[in-house]
Amino acid sequence: MLDKRVQILFDKKDYQLLEKVAGKEAVSVGELVRLSVRKQLAVHREVEKRKRRAVFESVQNWRRKFMTKNRPKITSEEILGWVREGRKYELGG
Repeated sequence: MLDKRVQILFDKKDYQLLEKVAGKEAVSVGELVRLSVRKQLAVHREVEKRKRRAVFESVQNWRRKFMTKNRPKITSEEILGWVREGRKYELGG
């Protein structure tokens, strides 16, 4: 059920293109926009899922490596590598 309204302004050329594509797809401009938003949100969710999975796997690898009785010596280069790797997942990255 559609129960939220959003007002979007397009320039003339973009709107004409939307009308053309909507006509070819036999849907309204509104439905075309909704479909496009759903596709983009699905892509966003998948990217976020991959990021979370990468962090989880990194933690699991760390645990396997360092939570054993035969703990290897940790070098400063390894620590810096982890810091740099972690920065990939900061907000906006």
